[in-house]
Order: sequence, then C-alpha cells, then structure tokens
Amino acid sequence: MVVIQPALAKALNDRLYDKQRAATIKIERLVLEALDADDEQRIYGLLAELSTDYATSEKEAARIGGLVALAATAVALTHINIRPFLPHIVPPIVSALSDGESKVRYFACESLYN
Repeated sequence: MVVIQPALAKALNDRLYDKQRAATIKIERLVLEALDADDEQRIYGLLAELSTDYATSEKEAARIGGLVALAATAVALTHINIRPFLPHIVPPIVSALSDGESKVRYFACESLYN
C-alpha cells in the first residue's frame, strides 16, 4: 500500500530542510485524517514506507526526511495511545543514531526529542 504520494515523496527527498518540513506537516495531517477515519492500517502503511523507503535510504536527504517525518507521525499519534505504533517508529530512529553522516545523527536525536 503506497501512502506517500509522488509530490510528497519528492519533498521528503529534497535537500532543503524547509521543503522536508512542509512535507512532514502534510504527513502529520495524513495521520490525523487516518485517525479520524479509524484507519490504523493506513498509519501502519505510512510507518512502513517511512522506515523502509526513507529512514534507511542510501540518500542522506531521504534519511533525514524520513526521520523528520517519523517524528511528525509520532506527534500526530500523541492524541491516542501511541504504544502500538512505537515498534514501527523507534527502531529506524535508533538505528540512525549510528549513521555515518553527522547531520543524519543530529536529526535522529531531534526525532527522539520530538
């Protein structure tokens, strides 16, 4: 199930943080819409996509976009019991703490803070 549309994917992969941040706001909105529709499967699909296609990507910008998007997803999920979603959110962030790029490690720390 593809949850992230091409325009949103392009923004998450962008090297400019402002474009990534704008994309994460849209992702937060997607999560809130899925919560309103009681569609947890869409949230799990989004988390899977963020984890596999972005947070663990070979591209630095995609990894950063994925980490920031995972943090935004977690923020949106604070309105409910987030516990069932944590196993899908935390591991890619923790893994990024040992990334070879310092900027990715910084955003991993930032994601855990949020």
